[in-house]
Amino acid sequence: MTSAAGNALGYYTLTDAATGASLLGSAAVSTSAAGAAGLVASTGSGLGAAGAALVSPIGIAVGVVLAVGVAGSEGYCYFKDERITEYDDVLSVVQSLAANADPLYFELIEPSTPLAKQAILIIADSTGAFTKYEVAKLYIVNGALKYRAPLRDKTIGNISLDIVPAAAE
Repeated sequence: MTSAAGNALGYYTLTDAATGASLLGSAAVSTSAAGAAGLVASTGSGLGAAGAALVSPIGIAVGVVLAVGVAGSEGYCYFKDERITEYDDVLSVVQSLAANADPLYFELIEPSTPLAKQAILIIADSTGAFTKYEVAKLYIVNGALKYRAPLRDKTIGNISLDIVPAAAE
């Protein structure tokens, strides 16, 4: 018997933060909204019992203590975000994304001299409109690819590593 974990390959994907659609245009990458909808629908059965427990006096006291603990934890985690801001590190991730992408939807244009740090990322959206991003203004926070803009930073999409079984030899 062979181990499935030993026969796996991985590739980076980029999905739209709002829709979950692939921004790479690759046939290997797909998303399933039905799976997510089924997961959300199946959680509704226990909500009535949980709601009844929370309105009791003991439930309210426990809820207050829990809320304070969670709020403190979230405040601490806010300052512990994983950030990738160095040009070369971001470029390396974008190069990995471009390696599996359809060039009609996702293209990385690098300068002839690597020291110039003027690489450009071009992404097509679902309407076919192209958006250009300077890689020098890109950064990654907790797996989200973001772009520094003058008034408000923009989240381009979420980066993830998809593991797929390797073809049998």
